[in-house]
Amino acid sequence: MILCDEDVLTRRHLPHSVGGGTEEEGQVQPGTVCEPLDENFKKWLLAAIENCDGNLSTLAKTYGISRSTLYRKVRRLEIDVSQFRSKGA
Repeated sequence: MILCDEDVLTRRHLPHSVGGGTEEEGQVQPGTVCEPLDENFKKWLLAAIENCDGNLSTLAKTYGISRSTLYRKVRRLEIDVSQFRSKGA
């Protein structure tokens, strides 16, 4: 439980171990709670890409994700989609 004396709870009220800090810092630092989330999302995304034979358009439609968001996440997570595509495609 986190308590503060203000009306709005912000990142600066949180411990650094869970992504807290000042608003100016902007991004969560490595080693915080977001790393496991990225790793779990990457595992899910790899399985979804495999299920769609590397076809990101199909994956986007199937899971209701915009194609631009999907492509951005694939790039950020450094996933090589070509390894999932069948030879005949």
